[in-house]
Amino acid sequence: MTNIFKVILLSAIIVLMTSCTMDESTKSRVIITGYYDKPSSLEDEGAMVLDGLSEGEFIEIVIQGEIKDFQHIRLEWDATTNDLIEKETINQFNQLKNQTMVIRTYMPEGIPSEKVKWSSINGNDYEFMIADLNSELEFELE
Repeated sequence: MTNIFKVILLSAIIVLMTSCTMDESTKSRVIITGYYDKPSSLEDEGAMVLDGLSEGEFIEIVIQGEIKDFQHIRLEWDATTNDLIEKETINQFNQLKNQTMVIRTYMPEGIPSEKVKWSSINGNDYEFMIADLNSELEFELE
């Protein structure tokens, strides 16, 4: 009887652990942090370093899980329409998974000249205008 109980208990634990892992692995998040000095992630072997339009500051993008259709875009102000226009794709990736990226750029206090945008695996769209960032932003992807 004790062996049967151990097998049932072990099976229940395995099922419970597998279902928790599956739930956590389907959730993705993107964490964006601005740095005035080099972030420590620049030294990470697996970190991807991208060049922006300028340099001197850094945007760190940590992808936990999976995203698709990532684009790093140059923006330009259109005085006629009073709107920011996407002018050029600087960097583009079809799919990224568990990746840290650092963009060497400048974080303006005024009108941004760059943005990043991406989609969740479910097709929901997200974007971030690269501007002066004094804190960490976290996007929980749906």
